[in-house]
Amino acid sequence: MKIPFYLLLLIASFLMSCNTNVSENTGTDITPNQVIQKINNSENIQFVDKTITGNIDFTEIENIFVRSNAIGIAEINSAITFINCNFKDSIIAFEVVDEFATICYFNKPVTFINCTFDKNINFRQSTFKDNVEFSGCTFADETRFEGVFFNGNENNFRESTFEKLAKFTNATFSGDISFMNSVFNADAGFNNCFFDKNANFGACNYSEMANFGNIEVRGYFRANYSIYYKKAYFQDCIFNGKVEAVKINSKGDFVFAQNIFRNDANFNNSVFTGNFNFSKNLFIENKCSFEDIKVAKVSKIEIDDNKTLNSNLKSIDIEIISE
Repeated sequence: MKIPFYLLLLIASFLMSCNTNVSENTGTDITPNQVIQKINNSENIQFVDKTITGNIDFTEIENIFVRSNAIGIAEINSAITFINCNFKDSIIAFEVVDEFATICYFNKPVTFINCTFDKNINFRQSTFKDNVEFSGCTFADETRFEGVFFNGNENNFRESTFEKLAKFTNATFSGDISFMNSVFNADAGFNNCFFDKNANFGACNYSEMANFGNIEVRGYFRANYSIYYKKAYFQDCIFNGKVEAVKINSKGDFVFAQNIFRNDANFNNSVFTGNFNFSKNLFIENKCSFEDIKVAKVSKIEIDDNKTLNSNLKSIDIEIISE
């Protein structure tokens, strides 16, 4: 039986379409160009179990408008999802060329789950208008989120590992943020951040400097069961919600000074084997508990000049222990 010519054309067209889909959606490797092309076509991005070689540069998309003589904004209107992917090269969302900066606005959810980033990622001054997920990820190089606006209701970096500098300085978190069970093997910078809702840093492990200086938190702040090996720095902070820092373990310098507490604070059952500075704090109309605090005999202890205003501040119950 002869097959009509138009059917042959239809079958050939279908087979070509299938081959095109197979080359993009099967196999292990994809290119940055495939990602950028989907953004330019306003298509959502979803890749699972892929390896991406080459820089993904969000500042090179087509949809860029100039806000001023010095700033351009790349508008990304695609939802972005990567699961179990390995990024061999950099991710770029901030670029300065000849004193002209291009920053990125991500208008839909951005999701990276169980991904590995071999090179640095740079989202400086980006705006995420929806939820952000970087859970279970490994960042092998520097991670830059300075000045970022996280405007989604849920933002999640929990159970991630940062091998080098993790910098979130001057970031604004409009919704809840969780770094619970994350590991920081180099300096972690959260200084000058603003947390409009709840911030969960429970059970984190900091090998180097943990800088939380000059932060403001409107919801609760949790640091229960965290370990600080070199230095924890909480100074000139404002805590409007409850502070939970039960059973923390600080092996280096621990500075929690000149802060304002407007709600309950709990530091019970914590251990400090480095220098311990908990001084010049102001407690306003709250209950604060410092029971069973253990400090090493060789540590320098500063607990003077804490003040209260209509607060129930129990004395700091310190037990001196050997190192």
